[in-house]
Amino acid sequence: MKNKRILSLLLCFALFLGVIYPVQAASTSTAKQLLLSGLQSYSFSPPDGLLEKASGTAALVLKTFGGSLVSDDEALKKLNGSELKFDYKLNSPEKKAALDYNLSYNHNNYSGSLFIDDNKLILSTEILSLLKDIDPALETDRLKNIPQYVYYTGNEIGELWNSYTYREGQYLPPGSKDLLVFMVEAIPDKYFSVSLVNQKATFSIDQQGLCDVVYSFMQKSVDEKERLASIIAEIGSSMEPEADKEIIKSEIIAGIDAGVSNGDYPASPEKIQQELANIFDLEELTYEVSLLPAGQRKLAAAMNFGGNSESTGRLTVNTDFTGGNENLKGTYSVNLSVRDEWKKIDIAGQIEGQMRQTGNDAKSDDSIKVNVKDVSENITLIDLHLECSSRDKADKDVRVNIPVLTKSNSSDIDSLLNDASCSPDYSARIHVLVDGRPIPFDVPPYDKNGVTMAPVRNLAKALGGEVTWTEPDQVTICRADTSITMYVGRQTYTVNGVEKQCGTPPFTRDETITMVPLRTIAEELGCQVKYDSASKTIFISRAKDLIEQGPGPALSQGPASTDL
Repeated sequence: MKNKRILSLLLCFALFLGVIYPVQAASTSTAKQLLLSGLQSYSFSPPDGLLEKASGTAALVLKTFGGSLVSDDEALKKLNGSELKFDYKLNSPEKKAALDYNLSYNHNNYSGSLFIDDNKLILSTEILSLLKDIDPALETDRLKNIPQYVYYTGNEIGELWNSYTYREGQYLPPGSKDLLVFMVEAIPDKYFSVSLVNQKATFSIDQQGLCDVVYSFMQKSVDEKERLASIIAEIGSSMEPEADKEIIKSEIIAGIDAGVSNGDYPASPEKIQQELANIFDLEELTYEVSLLPAGQRKLAAAMNFGGNSESTGRLTVNTDFTGGNENLKGTYSVNLSVRDEWKKIDIAGQIEGQMRQTGNDAKSDDSIKVNVKDVSENITLIDLHLECSSRDKADKDVRVNIPVLTKSNSSDIDSLLNDASCSPDYSARIHVLVDGRPIPFDVPPYDKNGVTMAPVRNLAKALGGEVTWTEPDQVTICRADTSITMYVGRQTYTVNGVEKQCGTPPFTRDETITMVPLRTIAEELGCQVKYDSASKTIFISRAKDLIEQGPGPALSQGPASTDL
């Protein structure tokens, strides 16, 4: 419980550092007073109307996506070089939004639309061809005749419009500024300084300073619990409109009183220091802000974490901004490195970006890089480089056109998924006999694109084999000296290490049952397979002479192209 309290305070403190803006006050004021003055005068507002009525564009480009983990997965390999672009229109007062997308994926282009109308999400069904490209095992063929739009209606969609960002036109919920002021007031004066020569105020702490700040805040929260509880209740009720402010407030006060009564709140400086040391070591946290209107403000932070024999890491954050609400621009960067000594894995991540904001628009450009390396084998597991950009503009005349849904042009997603006509056809039930005995299946085998698919565990057991599942998608069937390894969604499989191809890859049903191509598995395990089309029965023999000499009807092999 105490750990959660300290971490919550740290998150609030980080929020303060990320949003505090330029100060304007007389040079005779203290640095702390200057920062408080700037904080109290800042509006925390985006460009006028950007969260109410707006339009814009965005793009995501996967410049690089490689590494051994990616190259082993056909679906992931296709993502390399993908590019997603979309245009949007937003009218929050009318609770309407529209988005048109274009995706370049696997050397193909896909376009479609998405709409939100109050509590309804509407999708154009061009997305089915994309889903089929992503996962060839997906059963989109049975959805060929669905109408132009599918939709979903739910309270969780409508709740998007209750977000404080739309109701209040603010980046932060009501009460956030008061909480930040409360926090700054709690920080000891010794961590602030002002230079009239350089016209800037500075806030700077290290690990010991952070411990002092947390302790001071906890003390202040005891002395002014009514004020703090009111502030947090305001924030909570704005984020959850159904919440009761008075109940939230009374619960916070009761929690503080209980902590004081138990003697564990506020925690002692020594305890805070111990708890923080278990999380990270703050090397530097410095924030500089110009005393000039719309001047420069810079943040530099560096911390080391882990510190144990299993894993270590380092995080650095740097921001540099100038300008006011009408002409704000700046750059930012975050760098993270982690070493897992036990697994011998190195992880490096980097986010770099720049943004600009004027009175009625905003734009940003970001670059995200992630590299994961197996140090012991000197192998790159994942190498990712994603570039993102957005251009947003307040548009008081924006028009969001929502398609008119009719019975002929649309279908409810829930109804579609529950429609028996869209389910596998079990009416022409396929019977499977192994050495003359029927096999009990958890899910009946059925035909998929001319291929009989069957639950792997039932099939393997009947053929005298054993099945092993390896997360996230590998299934291995072993019998005697034969080992077959398949992967959900992949046509490539191996038999005793030799790579082969199957026409229809394995897939999962009901999240727990893996379906595999019956003939492929049976024949790879040395069995013979024959099919009687009249009775829709598959005969599998584990002994070759049973099918060649055994009694029964003359059995058809079926079409040469059909894989049972």
